[in-house]
Amino acid sequence: MRERQVETVPLFDKQDLMERLDGDMELAGELVELFIVDVENKVNALRSALDRKDGAGIEKEAHSLKGAAANLSTNMIREFANQLEAAGRQNDFQTAEQLYRKLLPVIEKTAGVLKAEIIE
Repeated sequence: MRERQVETVPLFDKQDLMERLDGDMELAGELVELFIVDVENKVNALRSALDRKDGAGIEKEAHSLKGAAANLSTNMIREFANQLEAAGRQNDFQTAEQLYRKLLPVIEKTAGVLKAEIIE
């Protein structure tokens, strides 16, 4: 998927998540709280790999982020992580850095949506 297209992907698919959780809002809330903490750790690890120009590390951390995002139906994060994973695999540090910088506000916005729609 091209970077330009990522920004047209929905931030979050609540219907998909709730279908997979059989409508269990309590479980969804717990998963969202864990996700928010986990994503912060993954982003920090990704930043570290970027700073080291460690293509394999970028690929690994982005893959982990992609999986976490997919589990919560946070589609835009998943797509950015997918592109970061590919950039790491190709040792394309310039693209990886650009994607990382675009990803950060998406994570913030997604966390706000998750809190508003699931936790509150």
